[in-house]
Amino acid sequence: QMRIPESVTEIKMDLFKECYQLEEIIIENSEASIEFAFEGTKWAEKNSEVADGMHIFGNRLLKADKTTEGILKVPEGIEIIAPNAFECINVKKIILPDGLKEIGAYAFAECEGLKKINIPDTVEKFGYLAFDSQYKIKEIYISRELFRKIDKGSFFSDCVDEGVYVFK
Repeated sequence: QMRIPESVTEIKMDLFKECYQLEEIIIENSEASIEFAFEGTKWAEKNSEVADGMHIFGNRLLKADKTTEGILKVPEGIEIIAPNAFECINVKKIILPDGLKEIGAYAFAECEGLKKINIPDTVEKFGYLAFDSQYKIKEIYISRELFRKIDKGSFFSDCVDEGVYVFK
């Protein structure tokens, strides 16, 4: 058994990877960023699910399989997309649910085929370079109000075409 105290706010990717015998984990801080830290543990097998190539833990989408293609719909109820969750996947369009609150750093980095994304007004936090890519996104649907609030560091300047923002 492992207890992660309330004071821990982030558990880095792969920290407990392949610790198969790790069966019981108590994470006291329900807001802690857990990324994909527990891959290959008994605890992760019991407490997460895989739906359409997306690894989900509660209200968090931790990562998508690299083989995911086409149009990807993030399930309703997901509030947090973990850092690097969609990194390097080849999808053309990602549909994000209303109620999404946070998009982690590098969440959509280097998504070669990503050309269109609609960002719900419920998003409150964008991680650094969430959309970092050498490939150009053609359309980002976002409200003017949300656009004014976000840190422009969420979008690497080379990843968007001029006039790419479509205000809804």
